[in-house]
Amino acid sequence: MRPFGIDIALLPINGRAPERRVAGNLWGREAAALAKDIGAGVVVPYHYDLFAFNTATPDEFVAECQRLGQRCRVLENGGRLSWPGTAQAAARCDISFPVGAT
Repeated sequence: MRPFGIDIALLPINGRAPERRVAGNLWGREAAALAKDIGAGVVVPYHYDLFAFNTATPDEFVAECQRLGQRCRVLENGGRLSWPGTAQAAARCDISFPVGAT
């Protein structure tokens, strides 16, 4: 996916614990690594703190993003992220999201 120049990656981070019967989500460290591997400008996690069975927190995700040097943005439920459209436009507008910023 790196050739596509992904500006924002939205990745599910609620894990795959079998007892929860929710397949297809990533563990936080996997989402951070995937974002780094694809060269995402910023990664935003989701599928946490939404339903009672979504028990994962973004802590592992944020720690791994920091370790990898991957920019991330963690939003509260109902939070908003604005992005001008491209990484080049973001650089011109001096938009940056510190790792783990909420």
